[in-house]
Amino acid sequence: MTGLIRTVLVLMTAVVLLAGGALLLVFENFEISAARQVTLPFKHGTDRLEGDLWLPEGEGPHPVALLVHGDGPQDRTSSDGYNPLINHLLSQGIGVFSWDKPGIGRSTGNWLTQSMADRADEALAALEVVAMQPEARKGAIGLIGFSQGGWVLPEIALKSDAPAFHVIIGGAVTWADQSLYLTRKRMEAEGVSADEITQAIAKERQENQRIFGDAPAADGQLSGREGFIARNFHVDARPGLAALSQPFLALLGKKDLNVDTRESAQVYQSILARAGHPDFEIHLIDGATHSLFRAEDYNFQTPGAWTSEAQLRFLLEGRDAYVPGSLETLSGWVRRVTGSQPPPS
Repeated sequence: MTGLIRTVLVLMTAVVLLAGGALLLVFENFEISAARQVTLPFKHGTDRLEGDLWLPEGEGPHPVALLVHGDGPQDRTSSDGYNPLINHLLSQGIGVFSWDKPGIGRSTGNWLTQSMADRADEALAALEVVAMQPEARKGAIGLIGFSQGGWVLPEIALKSDAPAFHVIIGGAVTWADQSLYLTRKRMEAEGVSADEITQAIAKERQENQRIFGDAPAADGQLSGREGFIARNFHVDARPGLAALSQPFLALLGKKDLNVDTRESAQVYQSILARAGHPDFEIHLIDGATHSLFRAEDYNFQTPGAWTSEAQLRFLLEGRDAYVPGSLETLSGWVRRVTGSQPPPS
């Protein structure tokens, strides 16, 4: 065997081994490592919904976090994007329940016809079915709301004190202001001048008011995405936050391109302090995106904007894509407010 052939074979073997190692790493990061998985159907109105309850190792019953989706047509794992977070919670002895949105996956209905109040009622129906499971610890079942879920949880607070805790990740205060912030950050990234951005924001505000300002009328006239916006254009987290009595945690990324998290933090702090809320924490996390990923590698406004390089990096990194300490802050807080201990290492 010549030296050249030997070198080529060694290189080919190395490539195969590296590829195999990468596949194992992806499997480890994104295969949900539950001790037990229970598929649970439930109903909300005429919709038949379905989700999975993932349970951790160890003797139960366990605390459980329900995942309340952000915007868009999301299935129970958000196309596997939740999996690293789910695995972290499971590793800390916390069960997780998540379900397909109406009309997505194995759920019937149409998520675009929902208001935030509808989504709140749906989440309470999910909580009720989880509470019936013997593996879920009564009084330790709460909610983690992502992005748009930050309007759903305050709606729930106006309706029920059943959740044991509320966590908002990347939540905004009002729909109207959040949409303008989204436009501003997009235009800044495109290199548009400050004067042009100011003019565009003023025009968008005026146009939004024209189309969606009379929300009940617009709701009846518009369908699809525009109907969904009309139904929710006036949503405001403040009344629900003022009514909240359960432990509350906000995790907000300082580099968020979707939400003005500094405003959210100030409003959350002001309302909860003024209401005399007994147990709340608000964290503005350095270098974190809308989803708490490291901004230097993962700061994109929409899933469609992710580069191929970022997607590959996320597959290889899994939970390490999050800002260091952010997931530990989440799980440690949930354990504290539910009186739970981490599983033995």
